Amino acid sequence: MMKQINFIIAIATFNRVNNLKIVIDSILKQKLKKNVNLEVVISNSCSTDETSSFLKSFKTNKQFHIHNKSEKIPNNTLSQFVNFENLSKKIPEHADWVWWLGDDDKLVNNNSVQCVVDTIMENDEDDLTFVHACSARRASKKKNKVKDLIFNLCQEYGYHEMLGWCSSIVMKGNAFKNILAASSSNKNYKDDETQKAVSCYIHSAQILKNYHDKLGIFLDYPLVDNQVFGQSEETIKRWNEENVPNRYFEIVSDIYELREFLPKKKFKPNFFRYHTYFIWDHLAHLCLIKLDNYITNLKTYTSGKVEIDDGFEKYIKTFPERINKKWHQICQMADLVDDQTTMKLLAYTFLSGINYTNMYLNSNGSEHIKKNYIDGYSDLVRKFPVFNFEIGSYQLSHN
Repeated sequence: MMKQINFIIAIATFNRVNNLKIVIDSILKQKLKKNVNLEVVISNSCSTDETSSFLKSFKTNKQFHIHNKSEKIPNNTLSQFVNFENLSKKIPEHADWVWWLGDDDKLVNNNSVQCVVDTIMENDEDDLTFVHACSARRASKKKNKVKDLIFNLCQEYGYHEMLGWCSSIVMKGNAFKNILAASSSNKNYKDDETQKAVSCYIHSAQILKNYHDKLGIFLDYPLVDNQVFGQSEETIKRWNEENVPNRYFEIVSDIYELREFLPKKKFKPNFFRYHTYFIWDHLAHLCLIKLDNYITNLKTYTSGKVEIDDGFEKYIKTFPERINKKWHQICQMADLVDDQTTMKLLAYTFLSGINYTNMYLNSNGSEHIKKNYIDGYSDLVRKFPVFNFEIGSYQLSHN
């Protein structure tokens, strides 16, 4: 007789009713064996679109557990953290495993859940705590199942590759509830003089901190994907409103804090993989975007043609100090790498970033410096990927 498994799909949603309909449809189409009890938990805490009325249609459906209220969001708090707390509370105690799906993602075939369940049942060990369900676009087509400690999976395939994208995260029920609760302990997302803004990957840090010595499986199968590939205008607007670009830099603090709990204090270069680049390349790119925006704003500030308020003036005067601080955060990552060649290249590369940035700032946006230094440096950071797009592939240099 097959063992019964209570499998939960958990979704936090906010103002994406049309996307939510697609992901729910992909769940309802799943073909499952009789021993799989599939339930859906949804938290809608703050939506102002038609999400609430849509979710009311599932009120009598016993397969669904829904938190559907419009709460007041405290200052400096994101709706997602309110959703996380409510989602955690709504997940039933009998949940064996939970798959965390984004409200703008979807299961890509009718057997996605069963494939994950089969993998869990085949590896039914007490320490098995995590499964990475691979994105369809990023699966290597090798259909590998790699089992190892969660920390070792991060060392091999990348910390953010394994634990970053929520729709790839499948965890034991109690562990998942713990992660949601821990990820909501700091709800501050704005730059604040009294409290540090929370990292945009706080959930990844909490998983690795609390479960690094537990078993995980990288399931290199095409199981889940974004509904839309790339960032939509709505996503870009939301990310800027939620201060995501600045919160990316808190990843450096995350990793330094993780060293207190992990078996190693330095990490393989692969640990820092972020899509086809390293995470430090992405942070450098964000610095360059901020620099371009600042120079544009500086020209507006010095033109005398517009009225300047106190907030804008403070931004102009404090930007050089703040951008240098972000560059130095990137440079700190050199101390986290266990490979001397990578560490040396990293230090040289991002010290150059600091120097070019200050040359450009001191020239008040010289076109000559932009053309001969900034643009070339930007190309170096963004036009030369280090990894193949598929997560399960080797570094390009190994091919």
